[in-house]
Amino acid sequence: MHSTLSSGPARVLQSGTVTSFMGHPIAIVVSLFDGEGYAIEFRFEAAGPEEGLGASADVQPWGTIITLRNFREVSGRGSGQPVLLGEEGGRLVFLHFRVWHTGKTVDPMIHYTLFSAEKDSVGWVEAAPGEPSR
Repeated sequence: MHSTLSSGPARVLQSGTVTSFMGHPIAIVVSLFDGEGYAIEFRFEAAGPEEGLGASADVQPWGTIITLRNFREVSGRGSGQPVLLGEEGGRLVFLHFRVWHTGKTVDPMIHYTLFSAEKDSVGWVEAAPGEPSR
């Protein structure tokens, strides 16, 4: 049986749940952007309470590193809205994720979904040089 998943104008490319192994980063490698292996690596960082909760993305030629700071004490937090990873064949590719902790384990669990959507269907506007697209 073949299934197709979608949400509004976006098609679900891949979705899953994964738990880290002994506190190590989680890496998801998908075939995107002309069939190349594209990595999404989630790294977890503990910082003092004054640092607060935060996330940052570092784009590399091989993929994106998402560093999640102080996510140990929260559950169900993640991307507030889909995160743009890039463009493939005229369609935009997005990542949406949530992080969960249960019990006293050091191993977080991530639920993630990769979406693909036509630019026009999400109101994509190309930016002028030097400004971010939206």
